[in-house]
Amino acid sequence: MPRYVDTRQHVPTCQLLQVWHGSRRYRLRILHAGEEVHGAGRREHPARRSPEHVHDVYHIVLYTAGRNRLSLGGDRHRVRRGTFVLTSPGEGHSFGRNDWGAVTYREITFALEAGDQALRIPFHELLGLYAGARLAEQDYPVALSESRVRRAAWLFDRLFDGLSAEPDRFWLGIYRSVADLLAFVVETVYRREPSHLGIAVDPAARAYAWIEAHYSERLTVAGLAGSVGLSAGHFSRLFKARYGLSPIRFQQRIRIAAARNLLLSTNLRCKEIAWRCGFSDEYFFSKTFKKLVGCPPRRFRHGARGAKPGS
Repeated sequence: MPRYVDTRQHVPTCQLLQVWHGSRRYRLRILHAGEEVHGAGRREHPARRSPEHVHDVYHIVLYTAGRNRLSLGGDRHRVRRGTFVLTSPGEGHSFGRNDWGAVTYREITFALEAGDQALRIPFHELLGLYAGARLAEQDYPVALSESRVRRAAWLFDRLFDGLSAEPDRFWLGIYRSVADLLAFVVETVYRREPSHLGIAVDPAARAYAWIEAHYSERLTVAGLAGSVGLSAGHFSRLFKARYGLSPIRFQQRIRIAAARNLLLSTNLRCKEIAWRCGFSDEYFFSKTFKKLVGCPPRRFRHGARGAKPGS
């Protein structure tokens, strides 16, 4: 898994995700992102656990494998796959080795800076500035469902892919990935979705946007219909009349479009691409891809990369 550490000096900062607080404008700067593994292949003695530390940065952490403990504000918590943590500036923490066993987590560390001054407000207040809504303080860690873990892991992977594109990183796309990760936190942890914020959106459009944002998850017509307050039959007819496809067929097309992008822009194996795009196994992915694109994924990648310019 690629790791990114900010080593830029005097490079213009992307203008996305800046916030005003007081009389200052703060710009977001990604300091570190990647996957961390602690205690892999050996049993570390608890007495050697990592001490808590404090700094003026924000962390988003998703545990993806193993079992251990994290230390947060002087308290120790058990962690396993799906444990999700946010920490604010000035909050003591230790994500690594705090007990027996190995643990793996993905994380992004960022700061909001105005010159040499760092923003130090709690994470829920920062998210409220981005969301345009007052958010209540939340205790961490929280446990995510498996579908939410897969979604968060995919968002982290997309961010890592952007940051690993050296030397010409596309910062607009990278910061969009950060924005999507922050939106995921607001929607998943703070339960603030468009309907709760009072935004008047018609049911079909709300479902369309939800499928686009969560295409890698297992969605059902009944679940989508219930989320917009309609019966399954009424919802299916409304969606197909508006967009010309059933909701599930639309999701498949979004998944295949994402898979095409990954086949062209990465060297990921087809099995990994299938997982990232929400397919249960590589065979079903290949069958669906061939049906919609006209050839299997490997032939598509080989043909696109072997094509001559202008052909």
